[in-house]
Amino acid sequence: MKDSIKVRRIKYDDIPGVGLLIRNTIRASYTVAYPPRAIDFFLSYHTDSAIEQRAVNGLVMVAERDGEIVATGSIVGNEITGVFVRHDLQGKGIGSIMMDELEAWATRGRYGRVTLSISLPSRSFYEKRGYGITGAARIDVGMGQVLDYWEGKKMFGEGQSARGNTCSSAEMFIEPEMGDRTGSPGMTSSRPVTTMEPIGVIRSPFHTKDDCPIQPLYAFEAPGRVEVFHRYEAGLKDIETFSHIYLFYLFDRSGDVEMVRSTFLDDALHGIFATRHPCRPNGIGASVVKLIGRDGNMLEVEGIDVLDNTPLLDIKPYIPRFDRIETANEGWVTDKKWRPKPPERE
Repeated sequence: MKDSIKVRRIKYDDIPGVGLLIRNTIRASYTVAYPPRAIDFFLSYHTDSAIEQRAVNGLVMVAERDGEIVATGSIVGNEITGVFVRHDLQGKGIGSIMMDELEAWATRGRYGRVTLSISLPSRSFYEKRGYGITGAARIDVGMGQVLDYWEGKKMFGEGQSARGNTCSSAEMFIEPEMGDRTGSPGMTSSRPVTTMEPIGVIRSPFHTKDDCPIQPLYAFEAPGRVEVFHRYEAGLKDIETFSHIYLFYLFDRSGDVEMVRSTFLDDALHGIFATRHPCRPNGIGASVVKLIGRDGNMLEVEGIDVLDNTPLLDIKPYIPRFDRIETANEGWVTDKKWRPKPPERE
């Protein structure tokens, strides 16, 4: 069976057939484990448009036998978003072939681990492949019905800081006392590495550093879209009651860390912690944007000042009563006039 399987990337014309394969597999394999409304939830998560988006933002693979697509799998960043094998061909090793391809893609991207959501029928398959259960989860799908699943992960080594990748990262490693990255003598630490996994991705019209505004104030009409991964969608409850929100994100395409440097406002040198420059030790950025509306796990915003496909780390509401400090000053920035960014300066 395995010798007759050909694996390749999805093509645009494949999408309708792949979508049908996924939905037929869900109906055939999940009905024994899930109530009707949970099945509907799975189906809504794997629409043709969702498949297309995953192909744009990550990798969607298909497996063919005699020219017919019989399986598919997808991964975005380090999150596997689904592996589906035609119901009558399950248990013949095709799922493992797809997983080998997805895991190889993740390791080529230098991710330290792969995460996924594990449905009730598929737990034994993923455990045999070395995935550990990190927690149980439940989604209330209404009418007294629930969708239960597990969160799983598989480690592939120590990983690498997402700052080193040129594409959107799905995992961020923060290593304490990383002196060697700043040109200072390296320091060793017995403290464990801290990891942060993005909760989503930020879409914007800006694709290069030269196109991107320097502060939200100078991008107040720039439209953006914040896509929160479905597993975190419940955390958006009531977010639409606020007019503005904080976005915390990863500067995944910034340059080398510089502890002292000049900025676009003047030519003097300032400590990196006295600026908002992106070349920071931990590469964390923050912006306040106007919230236009919410549609499920998607937020429409204005005033975006980040590159397209930026990893999202957190969202918090902007609350003037708590956040506005009337007596605050502007430090060395006081009286500095805005000016265009000098050439070759981030």
